[in-house]
Amino acid sequence: MPAIHRYISLLFLLAGTAIGAWARAPLSQAYGALSSADVRVVYNVESARSGRFISHVMLTNMTPAPIENWIMSFQMDAPVTAIEHVSWSQVGTIYDVQGSGRTKRIEPGDMVWFTINGLINGYAVETPRSCTFNNVACTIEAAPMPEPVIVGAQDLMFSAWIADEGVTTFAGHIIIQNPTDYPVENWTLTFSSGSLITEINHVDWVRSGSSYSVSGTAWTSTIPASGFVWFDFRGVHTGEAQLPSACSFGGVACEFMEPDRLIEICCNFEVRVEVYYVDDNTFRAVFFVENPDVNHLDFWKLRFSWTANVTEMDGVKWTRSTGKYTVIGEGPKKRILAGRDVWFEVRGTYTDVVEAPENCSINSVWCTIESIGTSTIIEEPEQDKPDPPKPGPEPDPGTPSCESGGPETSLLPDIKFTFLNVTTTAPLRYIGLVEISNNTDGLILGWRLGFRLLDGMTVTRFWNGLMTTSGDGYLVVNTENNECIAPGKSVSFGFEGAHNGNFADPIGCLFDTRSCIFQRQYTVATEEQDAVLPDEFELGPVYPNPFNPVARFEVRVGHTQQVLVELWDVQGRRAGTVFRGMATAGAPVRIRLNGEGLASGLYLLRMTGSLGLSATRSVVLQK
Repeated sequence: MPAIHRYISLLFLLAGTAIGAWARAPLSQAYGALSSADVRVVYNVESARSGRFISHVMLTNMTPAPIENWIMSFQMDAPVTAIEHVSWSQVGTIYDVQGSGRTKRIEPGDMVWFTINGLINGYAVETPRSCTFNNVACTIEAAPMPEPVIVGAQDLMFSAWIADEGVTTFAGHIIIQNPTDYPVENWTLTFSSGSLITEINHVDWVRSGSSYSVSGTAWTSTIPASGFVWFDFRGVHTGEAQLPSACSFGGVACEFMEPDRLIEICCNFEVRVEVYYVDDNTFRAVFFVENPDVNHLDFWKLRFSWTANVTEMDGVKWTRSTGKYTVIGEGPKKRILAGRDVWFEVRGTYTDVVEAPENCSINSVWCTIESIGTSTIIEEPEQDKPDPPKPGPEPDPGTPSCESGGPETSLLPDIKFTFLNVTTTAPLRYIGLVEISNNTDGLILGWRLGFRLLDGMTVTRFWNGLMTTSGDGYLVVNTENNECIAPGKSVSFGFEGAHNGNFADPIGCLFDTRSCIFQRQYTVATEEQDAVLPDEFELGPVYPNPFNPVARFEVRVGHTQQVLVELWDVQGRRAGTVFRGMATAGAPVRIRLNGEGLASGLYLLRMTGSLGLSATRSVVLQK
């Protein structure tokens, strides 16, 4: 081949190679530098809770040619723990990210994304700033942030108690329950103790004087959703072990409950809802929460999911998080008496129809919500809507009833008074219960009961009645829920207070405008004031503890009475009845506890007596 021909062939070969390399070059090389409109950057936060966040950066190629070998730079002050699906490096608060694997090439009109994991202080997630893409300034669009999930001391339940106490030593437990749908990680609990704690198990802990700081570790590092963690402590005392106090969780004050509060719930709570359509956009609803148990409920937390948009709730504390509602009773609605219910009103908006709430739980125990109907109203419902009548047998047409009406009685009812939970060592407290029984043939429609208390006795809390005071005199008036007392029926109210060492029955009984007499549920001689309640009501130590699978213990009572001993787990579920029968004053009852068929873990033994007292002791089943 002549030299000129070889020269021309070489030129064509070089030109073809150059054209092929140009065609395969990245977009920034093929068309020159990218503009800020060539790549769309969207930042989306997936979740933010428990001090951590997960977010995604989405890169969309807005050009007709592929982009590859790209590099992105941005700045974030929040500590980043990992960036997934890319290669990345960090200098201070500046992060350089380079496509890798499936994210290396962005096809025309297509999108790739990478994930950022990091830490936050609080619940607001920072949006990256100072963005550049292949050395060209870019704009980061922040997608709507999810509603923050705030799980803190106000959502959790804390309990602390002394499990065993010797002459100089003691042991106890602390439980943290999480009734929410979100786990709690990296938690810290602080508290104080007047007794010296020398050992705390299953956690990391430090002591400073009488203050203790506890952090979860290993299996206690996370408080699972709808779950709990627990740990035990041991120490020495100089006469009586002091319960932990001054509780603080994550820097927010909390309150330790007694163990009875963990098991005073039952698994058969009834929740009903009645909906009223006000117009095409707004509605009102009334929720009824009923306590069918034989024990009063001093604290309740209701959680449910609902597609309706709630704007107001009356008489309760409530929060919302992505369609999930948490309702906590407060004020007069904080306590649900045995066999009674409380109600609260809800207002909100809807688009098509108000569906029934779902995923109901009360104090972490599953429940169901029954819809008792819907109706359309023209006028606004009254603020204090009375409870609807409860279903029951049809009354005898000849017998007066609160539903059908009838003549009122002119006779006095029977009025019984009982002292409960009187303490004769500091703090000096008591609980009184009054029962009004209608043993006549007519109705009692509205009632007022007046009485006086001994000097030094004060009332700090009352329930199931409207109480006013003047000096040492008290007047209790019916509520809308108990104003009518049918023949053969009764209503009750209670109050709690303090005394100065002397206490006695109420005096000066006055029902409406007529004098009345208090009947004692049981009688104690005047000089035995310290024995108004049984002078001995003891649930003895369990041996061995931990046990597998059998343990033994004794119970003692100072007054002959019926006794019930039940085993509960710390999620408020009854695990079984251990003993039910008569206990004779002064004679120990020896009881065998069999854990066969139960899972390993912490359980609570609860002893209740027919005279109103209860005692709780923790046991550990270790298989």
